[in-house]
Amino acid sequence: MVSSPQGHWQVNLPWPSISIANRDAIQASLPTLTSLALFGIDELPLTLLSHCSSLRSLTLDTVTFSDNPGSATAPERRTFIQLQSLTLRDLNSDSLQRFVSWATCPESSGGISYLRSLDCNVDNPNSGFPIQRLLNALCPHSYTWKAELMLTTSKGPLDLHKLVHLHTISLETHCPIALFVLKNFVISPNQQPLEVVYRITDENRTKVAQHLVDADRILAAMPLEIVTVVVFFWNWPTSEKRAEKLIDVADEFLPKMPLLASKLGGTPGALRILESM
Repeated sequence: MVSSPQGHWQVNLPWPSISIANRDAIQASLPTLTSLALFGIDELPLTLLSHCSSLRSLTLDTVTFSDNPGSATAPERRTFIQLQSLTLRDLNSDSLQRFVSWATCPESSGGISYLRSLDCNVDNPNSGFPIQRLLNALCPHSYTWKAELMLTTSKGPLDLHKLVHLHTISLETHCPIALFVLKNFVISPNQQPLEVVYRITDENRTKVAQHLVDADRILAAMPLEIVTVVVFFWNWPTSEKRAEKLIDVADEFLPKMPLLASKLGGTPGALRILESM
């Protein structure tokens, strides 16, 4: 609903500041929506999401929630949402906890069991726990699906061992914690071969080279079939700074990953190392 130009601060719109007539109109339209993206909303009643009976794709970006429903009312009949795509961006710890509690509660309308895509960023060391609750609520055998995780910090493992049909992990993090994140993925021995997109950031090429030496041992032990490493040489790869142009830097960095290169070497394009310019 409210967003700002990339690279600029935004002031969130409090839900209670919207006129009652407009709030009622928004609520009335929710059952017809198959896709919903909310940006920069404060004090949003979670009750509203229970009206989204047709929803298949949900994006929450810089949203906070309120226990006070205000003029929002619960649906007359209990409906079950069957989300296929969920994107969570820049939710503070409290908002993430509130949303996950709603989405995973058996008595709520939040249906995430059949997600095909989970895209979230985690910028608080305690945020991994609600993300794990989301992963635990997924139906393990129903669909092939992908997870995109942007981790600026991490605390504890992420257990993926029940998700044997997971096919893509897109991981974005900073070099100092990247190895910790990789080591703490728990993957089933029956896991189908994965495609991994591994985005790492540091200002120093020498440090990145050493990081790839260390990551090589961890990645080579995982059940992988395609690996794309993307390196960023700036403070943090935010969407405002990110350039679309990628150049191949395999000649520079591939010798740092001999184990992975040997494992995937028989398949053209199975291992790529790119730099974002």
